[in-house]
Amino acid sequence: PASWQCSGFARVTQHTNPYRKFLNFGGDSDTGEATSPLFGIDRATSNCFTLKAHLAGGANEGNSLALIANGLRICQLERPENTNTFAEISASCDLTTLPPTACYSLTGVLTQTGSWAKLYVDDIHIEPVACTPSSPELSDAELQQQVDLANQQADSNSYPCRFVNAGMNRGWRC
Repeated sequence: PASWQCSGFARVTQHTNPYRKFLNFGGDSDTGEATSPLFGIDRATSNCFTLKAHLAGGANEGNSLALIANGLRICQLERPENTNTFAEISASCDLTTLPPTACYSLTGVLTQTGSWAKLYVDDIHIEPVACTPSSPELSDAELQQQVDLANQQADSNSYPCRFVNAGMNRGWRC
């Protein structure tokens, strides 16, 4: 897509039978990567989400679509078998330990070459699901410690978001 940052072979492909446009990462001898623009996730009703997408292509390790939060991989989708037929794949994404206003992106990556080294992605959804938070509410001191760690990781990864911990203005700024 025009708003995604793409490198290598990553691009939108259009098939006419049946008519379908999808993200295409590589083709046996090529690799590619694409990253979406930053976005927020409304966590008013849940801290747990399901990342769903229709995937086709190879089942090679590392070829995936991942949800990234503040530069860290939260969950990812991979093909369980080699096929040119799209199938819905899903993964659970627990955002409990992240600040409520975290910045997110999606990254599709194809790192392998060789037989079945391709990944096709279409119809991406992030949907809230019921969950029990895996960690208790954080105190201000614990939150500040996580903020400092997240900002250190963002600095080391040249990530454009920073957390501001200032009363009503608290939140991620991208």
